[in-house]
Amino acid sequence: MKRIALLTNCLAITSLCGAQVNQSDSQTLQAILSELRQIRSELHNQQAQNQTLQVLLFQMQSYQSAINRDTLRTDDARSKLSEARLEERHFSTEIGRDEDSLREVQDEADKKRIETDIDSSKRALASFKTMEQDRIAVLQQAEAQLQKAEDGFESVQKELGQLLRAPH
Repeated sequence: MKRIALLTNCLAITSLCGAQVNQSDSQTLQAILSELRQIRSELHNQQAQNQTLQVLLFQMQSYQSAINRDTLRTDDARSKLSEARLEERHFSTEIGRDEDSLREVQDEADKKRIETDIDSSKRALASFKTMEQDRIAVLQQAEAQLQKAEDGFESVQKELGQLLRAPH
């Protein structure tokens, strides 16, 4: 009888210990599972952030290409505008010189030739004035496109900075 009581007590103690071990194992497994879920979530978030980062870098490259192209276009438009203005000054000077010559010349044939030169120079001047207006419009359009590309680049750059500063 003493043996049965002792065996019963041992079984009770063993099952209590077993229950504690099983409960402890279960808590450990739950903690590991929870940590794995957290790591998986963080990995998923990091992958999403990496994809966003790649998209932003691609956008920056695209805007940089647009800035380079639009800068060349703007510089070209400025150069052509400058050339048109230079030609305007040239023909204005020619007209002034011819008009001075016209006042001093006595020969009718020379007067006629100078008047023809003045008319020709005035037509050329008018043509260059029209060209100047066209080139001003082209320059304004090029500058607007350049500004748009620069604004887009700046916006993406700001977004990229915020992404990189965000807590991970």
